[in-house]
Amino acid sequence: MLKKRKWIAGVSLVFILLLSGGFFLEIANAAEKKIRIAVMPLDMHQVKRWWTSNWDVGDGIAETIITELVNTGEFTVVERTQLQKVLDEQQLGKEGVLDPATAVRVGKILGVQLMLLGTVTEFSLDTQKVNVPILGKVEVTIARCVINAKMVSMETAEIMAAMKGEGQFDRKGFALGDAFGDLQGLSFSSREFRDHILGQATEVAAKQIVEQTVEKTADLEPILIPEPAKLSGMVADVSNGEITINVGSKNGVEVGDIFEVYRKIKEIKDPETGEVIMVKKEKIAEIEITEVVGSASVAKIVLLAQDEEIQVLDEAVKR
Repeated sequence: MLKKRKWIAGVSLVFILLLSGGFFLEIANAAEKKIRIAVMPLDMHQVKRWWTSNWDVGDGIAETIITELVNTGEFTVVERTQLQKVLDEQQLGKEGVLDPATAVRVGKILGVQLMLLGTVTEFSLDTQKVNVPILGKVEVTIARCVINAKMVSMETAEIMAAMKGEGQFDRKGFALGDAFGDLQGLSFSSREFRDHILGQATEVAAKQIVEQTVEKTADLEPILIPEPAKLSGMVADVSNGEITINVGSKNGVEVGDIFEVYRKIKEIKDPETGEVIMVKKEKIAEIEITEVVGSASVAKIVLLAQDEEIQVLDEAVKR
């Protein structure tokens, strides 16, 4: 029977309660059995760049779709930061992924059931003069956003649906130059952009994509997606309070990552063949990564079991 550990760390009761609350919340969320879905940054190659600000339009429209998906309450949606990390590791550009086979590779790493990917075919502001009674000719500025999207199954690698969202708004007496100026420096999530005619057109197009996604998945049963295997390595060196492990940036390790350190305490062997059939391990520490190179990382100890010391060959598992 494993002995209980006394931990050398300033862990308050509040922290423990917060952890417990998070644990039970995670169980509750899992019990909801929602379809897990990810949205790729949308490709913008068909749209001529007219904006001068440093706008990541494909990413911004994808974020708008994500917000609408979350608001339906029907899906568990992968966070953008988590997706971008996988895209970076797979050396895929921010323009997004159009190839379903590549999307499946990314989707399986993320542990999702469905992936949305696609192209923005129109994201524009244009002006024209129209005749208005009494006023005569008046300038009208027209905003349009058109999105073509595909829903890909990670289970079969098939395109389950092709969808289109199209939004258009106009405003009279709204000069095109003023419209361009109003957009400078705005984020897609800002109230100013949402109130702009281009923001309204984008939101309508995104909502149409989401409405079709809900409709196409109405009869689709959520499936249990196995979580990706946790990244693990071994302690390679211990000196002057620094722990070096044998996984680094090539494996996706980043500064600030937390690893749990385990010590092998017992091997159980098959009595007939002598083959090891089970290995029992015990957690002895937690370490935080402070430096990363290609194939190694340096860490500091943040939590350590009483009367224990981290040793070479101990296992380090990313939390």
